[in-house]
Amino acid sequence: LHHHQTPVVKAAGGPLSQIILLSLVGSFVSAVFFVGHPSSLQCKVRQVLFGLSFTLCVSCILVKSLKILLAFQLNPDLKDVLRRLYQPYAIICLCVALQVLTCTLWLVLQSP
Repeated sequence: LHHHQTPVVKAAGGPLSQIILLSLVGSFVSAVFFVGHPSSLQCKVRQVLFGLSFTLCVSCILVKSLKILLAFQLNPDLKDVLRRLYQPYAIICLCVALQVLTCTLWLVLQSP
């Protein structure tokens, strides 16, 4: 965060890389909840926290992969479609929203 304006950070993806690091911290924090005998609340929190942080990380990696695919795509028709659909933060929000919906339905219908 301290060096967010440097060319190295910008070339690595800037805010997207910071979101990946934040989601990895969330995954590591959720590992603490898996130690010991869980209470009902702890069992629910650890599953949801890990699921959301992992989904956030994977969706950021998906966006970075789509950017590379967009840069090197050979088919011009597909490149135009990908260029129109490439909205990084919208893709990330959609993936996380689907995970939130899945976790909510899971907690309501089949709570651990």
